[in-house]
Amino acid sequence: MVSDALGVVVPPTLGWAMVDVATFGYARYARGLRFATKAEALTLRTETALVEKAVTVEAVALLAAPTMVKHHIFNVFRGQSLKSQLYRDFFKKHGIKLDNYCIELTESMHRSVIHSKNNNWTTAWKNFIDANPSANTKEVYQFAGELMDRYGVSHLPIVKYR
Repeated sequence: MVSDALGVVVPPTLGWAMVDVATFGYARYARGLRFATKAEALTLRTETALVEKAVTVEAVALLAAPTMVKHHIFNVFRGQSLKSQLYRDFFKKHGIKLDNYCIELTESMHRSVIHSKNNNWTTAWKNFIDANPSANTKEVYQFAGELMDRYGVSHLPIVKYR
């Protein structure tokens, strides 16, 4: 049994759920797509519950919480190639600890926006490093900020990977 703030006991086996209707100033209870009528609610309510005539409502599906991932602002370049090592060395030369600069976002955004085929974060870093091998540390951080603006993630807090 579940009891709400009004003291109404809702048996889970009946499939009833409380619907908070702030605009009406009181709670109603829904079963399926229809609010309970006053007669149906009388069997479930206490003296403090207020329920009125039947009203049709739109069904709302509850979604699971999205899977969150941490994305490195300064690309990790995990590959084993010589080129990947050169990219890793670029950040090391500037004293940037990659795991200290991450943002947390949904897995779908990470895949479809950050690492999309036509607009890839990793490719942007490769292009920057190739075009600016002697960039100073300030320019590297500024480019990181530009990428965050470009991808719409500059409002997210920066967190550590671990």
